[in-house]
Parts: sequence; structure tokens; C-alpha cells
Amino acid sequence: MYTLANVRKFVEDNEERLRLCSTKILRRATEAATDGVIASGQIAEIMGDEALADEFREVAKNPAHVKLLVETASSVTAASSTT
Repeated sequence: MYTLANVRKFVEDNEERLRLCSTKILRRATEAATDGVIASGQIAEIMGDEALADEFREVAKNPAHVKLLVETASSVTAASSTT
């Protein structure tokens, strides 16, 4: 599981290198996200390239990305408990 925030951070951190495809990546991620959450199996399609998806998966293990995941999960849990 990843979050839309993870994809945004990855694109921002690699803005210069990804500039030509960053808009497409963000659009596909936004379309795939449900309450800000993206299924792991969707990352290759979102990135549009298996090598880039593998790079994203590795980067997403770093503490800044894990924090984004935890924050999103907490928000989704809080929202679902109020409905």
C-alpha cells in the first residue's frame, strides 16, 4: 500500500528527471487513489515503467515516505470512524 502523497513526493523529489512524465504520473495516481491510498499492484501502471516503479518502491521505504503512509492511514481511519 502506498499513498497519493508518496507519489507526489517522489515526483517532486525527481522533478527535473521526470518533468516530461510527471503530469501523467500524478494524473494516474490521482485516478487510482481511494481516500488517498493506492494499492501496491497499481504502482507499475501509475509510473508507466517497471524500472521507475521499482525505484519508487525502494524510495518509499525511507522514513519520510513511511511517515506519509502512516499519516494517510491515520486520516482514513479517523474519517471512517466518524461515519
